Amino acid sequence: MTVAPPLPFINRRAVVTNILALFSGSATAQAMNALALLLIARQIGPAQFGQYTGSTILTMFCAIFFNLGLDLWLLREGGRKPEQIGNLSGSVLAIKSILGLIWLAILFILAPKIETDSMPTDVLRQAAIMTWFTSLFASTLTTFKAILRNKITSILEVSSVIARLAGVLALIVGGGTLALQFIQVQSFILFMSLLVSVVIGHRLLHFQPSWQTAIAALRQSPSYAASDFLVNLFMRQDVLIVALLLGDTAVGLYSPAVGILNAAFLAPGAVHLVIVPVLSNLFSVDTRQAWRTTRRSLGLLLIIGIVMSLVLLFGAPLVGWLLGASFSQSQNILKILSPIIFFHSINFGLAAVLVAGDLQTQRSRVQAIAVIINALLNLLVVRLAGITGVAVVYVITEIVLLIGYAWLALRFYKQTEAEKSLQESSWA
Repeated sequence: MTVAPPLPFINRRAVVTNILALFSGSATAQAMNALALLLIARQIGPAQFGQYTGSTILTMFCAIFFNLGLDLWLLREGGRKPEQIGNLSGSVLAIKSILGLIWLAILFILAPKIETDSMPTDVLRQAAIMTWFTSLFASTLTTFKAILRNKITSILEVSSVIARLAGVLALIVGGGTLALQFIQVQSFILFMSLLVSVVIGHRLLHFQPSWQTAIAALRQSPSYAASDFLVNLFMRQDVLIVALLLGDTAVGLYSPAVGILNAAFLAPGAVHLVIVPVLSNLFSVDTRQAWRTTRRSLGLLLIIGIVMSLVLLFGAPLVGWLLGASFSQSQNILKILSPIIFFHSINFGLAAVLVAGDLQTQRSRVQAIAVIINALLNLLVVRLAGITGVAVVYVITEIVLLIGYAWLALRFYKQTEAEKSLQESSWA
């Protein structure tokens, strides 16, 4: 088979088809993933679930050291140069495999030294393995997203989540009550998902790592790595602060609401992941069409944000019903967090513009400001207002991020309009 062709299919129908394919797959996958998390929480209780969440969040946060933002780089570069997708993807997988092994070795050594009640050594080590497999699997999915082959993406993603949910159910039936057991089962299934996706990707696109491409990726990675680091910090530092300062029970109550919120992000995220390669291509050939596509995608994201916020707000009581009386505070936290999906949906659209417009460095500065504000406010309120105060801080800092992104996008729009006017006047 031949490698993926260039992108002659950038039109409204193709974009909508890919959004629907990715959205349906992501929505199905995240619904099942959220269900799996709720089932795990109910089965093992707040303290053990705090270990599950605390260890997973920490390893995902530390994964920046081998992720380097390369999935976002692959999404943009694959959109710009789809004929080279096999080379680009193979190089990214090679980098993440080698650096990931080094990262695993270091984390295995450090685990006993950073052990806490919410992050036991054995759980932390197994969570690190799961995180490495998750990252590599995500890169294979990004490959298909970059060239708008999102039917394949959805099939692979949904199949993996179905297998993981089945594993969780089997463990529950078998009487599993430890966080370590559930992480081990999911690690094995993710490894199998990774193998399947690599085989499919290699057969369709001929994955072929190249030292030249790998070096180019590493040279361009700092701004993407910084953005990836700040995104992870922004989305997870509240859970880490709660885990470190309030303990495993508090994080076990806070994390289900955050987990459901993060699952809801995949709905607008589907639009984002389709729009990034499309805009990356359009901004290099037709800025006027790029901005038309931007306006349409922002309108769609606005609608998605409103709908999802209302779903979380009025669906919050289901959390208490599903998890039991011991998690009653989790539903109140989810109500407070519900507006975030509205603001974050718009941020997804604005972020796509910034990535496609090669404004990663400026985007990272805005993210850094939001992260610093988030950390400072959390440290001020966590002891006084507990997890309720932490939830309010999350909403405030999401608004800060929206303001910063909007300012950068507006400035970029004015810049492209000025350049277009200058070109038109020179032609006249």
